[in-house]
Amino acid sequence: MGKQTPWRLERDGRESGRGSGGFGSAARQTHGDSIVKDQLDRLITEMLDRGLLFEETTKEFEKQFIMKCLERSGGNRTRTAKSLGIHRNTLQKKLSPSNHSNPRKKAGPTKKRLTR
Repeated sequence: MGKQTPWRLERDGRESGRGSGGFGSAARQTHGDSIVKDQLDRLITEMLDRGLLFEETTKEFEKQFIMKCLERSGGNRTRTAKSLGIHRNTLQKKLSPSNHSNPRKKAGPTKKRLTR
C-alpha cells in the first residue's frame, strides 16, 4: 500500500487530522461534490480510453494542482505549501525545472577547477 499521510486538505485550505472527515465525509457531501465526482469519473474514463499511463497523469495532475494553488496565493510559495500541506522546501523541489526532466538522466559533469 502507498504512503499514508496524517492530514487532509479541507476545502478552505486548512489541514485536518486523519479520521476527521476531510473530502470523503458523507455528512458534508453536497451537490457540488457529486458534480465533481461525475466530472472526475468522465475524465478518468477518457484517460483510460486514450491509453494514458497512471504515472504520467498523476505527474500532470500534481503539476497543474500546484500551479493553480500558486496562482491563488498570488505567487506566495509559503502560503501555497501550507495550503497543500507540504513543507515549502518540498514545494520548491517540485517546482524546480530539474524535477520535470527525466529522473534517470544524471546531470552533466561538474566544472573542474583549473590548476596552474
